[in-house]
Amino acid sequence: MPSLSLMKNASALKNRHGVYYGNGPDSMGRLLLSEMEGLVKKKGKLGLNPEEKHTVYEIEDLINMDILPTIFAAHRESLDELQELYDMIITCQTEVSTELEIIQDMQDWSIKHEESHKECRLTEYVWWTLYKKECTEYTVYKRTIKEPEAPPHAKAPTDDWIDWLKENDAYYCPLYEVIKEQWEECTEARQNWTKVHEECTETQTEWEQHFCTMRTKVLEVCKSYNECYDSAVTRYNERAAALKILMQERIDEFTSATKVECIWEAWEWSEDPCVINETLVETCYESEPNVTNITVIWPEIPEPLPCDIDFVDPYPCEQGWYEAKYNTLDISQEMLGHIRDNCHACVNTTSEIIETTVVEEIPTA
Repeated sequence: MPSLSLMKNASALKNRHGVYYGNGPDSMGRLLLSEMEGLVKKKGKLGLNPEEKHTVYEIEDLINMDILPTIFAAHRESLDELQELYDMIITCQTEVSTELEIIQDMQDWSIKHEESHKECRLTEYVWWTLYKKECTEYTVYKRTIKEPEAPPHAKAPTDDWIDWLKENDAYYCPLYEVIKEQWEECTEARQNWTKVHEECTETQTEWEQHFCTMRTKVLEVCKSYNECYDSAVTRYNERAAALKILMQERIDEFTSATKVECIWEAWEWSEDPCVINETLVETCYESEPNVTNITVIWPEIPEPLPCDIDFVDPYPCEQGWYEAKYNTLDISQEMLGHIRDNCHACVNTTSEIIETTVVEEIPTA
């Protein structure tokens, strides 16, 4: 006969996960099954007395009112916990997806302005070349002007003075128009180059500063996401491993409890004496219990989303940046020097300072 203390204190045998202590012969369901099997063996053919009937009813009540509800409640709690942990992984994925869309927009902006900067610098190079050509010609031409020969002596014949004046007049008179024209061409070319140069410099500054902002965001987002994903997956896997053990314990407990129920129904309660139906008891052991309600379909953990940081390296003012973004431009070393000098390095980022060589300076008027 089941121990009265065992029957009264069954609830105390539950652990904090809603499973009765023990897996196998020490579990509450297994203990009750053992008690029921003992009664079947000893009294199945003879029949139960009133006290034994009461005990069997108490076992059935304990199964239906305590053990099974506890198993189902604990299972739902575990499912909720598992779902919460899984949702944390999905939250990491969702949040980074939103951030990656923002980064993609920033990357598109950067690519667009990189192309604008390239086109601007090529246009600038056209004006730079013309400016250099016109102003150089102007300077060189001024250097070709020769000092006139000394005038004749004051007492020299008038014809000598007339010849000297005619000769110098033919030489000097056209110089004004030539110098004026070349100066205007030099000035126009310099003004056009200066205007385009300022536009290109502004574009370069906006592009580089934006790139640095994008780089900072990319590094922060990817770092935060990787930490979020790794932490969430680790918590999920650790808890899932523990829950798999607990859920197997529940299945074992549920299996024992359903066999108890099945054997309870095999007693011939309407007969006196109350004997066991051996055929039905055999069926209880032959049939497998339906554990669908306490079975878990484990969700597949999503693969981490690609969070690429390679495209923000190199970054402004690194040697690799110069090589990839500037030195590929089909322009002169002189202009490249100006572009490098205007480079805006990312804040709090170590970058190599490129020393530029001063080449021949464009002559000024």
